[in-house]
Amino acid sequence: MNRFKGFLGTAQAIFLVIIIAIAAWQYFLKDWFFADDPEPSASVSHQLFSACLNSDVRWLRAHAILSNTGLAEINLNKMVHRVARVAPANNSNSALEVSKPQTKGVSTYEWPVISTLEGNAGEKLAPNAVLAENIDFFIAPDIQVVEVTSIYTGDSEKRPSWDLVTVYDIGDSDCS
Repeated sequence: MNRFKGFLGTAQAIFLVIIIAIAAWQYFLKDWFFADDPEPSASVSHQLFSACLNSDVRWLRAHAILSNTGLAEINLNKMVHRVARVAPANNSNSALEVSKPQTKGVSTYEWPVISTLEGNAGEKLAPNAVLAENIDFFIAPDIQVVEVTSIYTGDSEKRPSWDLVTVYDIGDSDCS
C-alpha cells in the first residue's frame, strides 16, 4: 500500500510539472510558435505621361503600380483612380479659394475632379506580386498641372486601403 501511495505521489508530481510546463509554454512561447497572420503591406507608385492628341484634347496616361510588400495575400475590393485640375485656376478654384483649405482642420485643398475611373474589383495579389494598371484620362489642353490619386481598398480590417497622390506638372506645352 505504501508503495502504491508513493507511486501516486510521484505520478501526481510529474503530472503537476507537465501542467506547469504547458502553461508556461502557452504563456511565453505561444506567439513565437503560433504567430498571428501577417498583416498586409503594400506600396503604390505612379508613372505619368501626357501628350496632345489634337488642339482640343490632351491624353494623360497614369501607370499605377501596387506592389505587395508583405507576407499576406491582398484581396482588393475596389480600385479608384482620379485626376483633378490644379492649374491654371478656373472659375471653380479661383486664387482666393485656393489660399484657404476647404475643410476645417484639413491642410490640403481639394481640387476640382476632372475624371474618376474604377479598376477591376476582386483582384488578388500574392506576396511579392505586382499589379500594374494603365489608366487613360482625356483632359483639356490648357491644363498645366494635375493631381492624380490612386486608391486601392482591401478587404482586411488590419489595413483597409493604400493610396497615393501625385502632382504632375505638364508644363506650358501648346496643343495647337
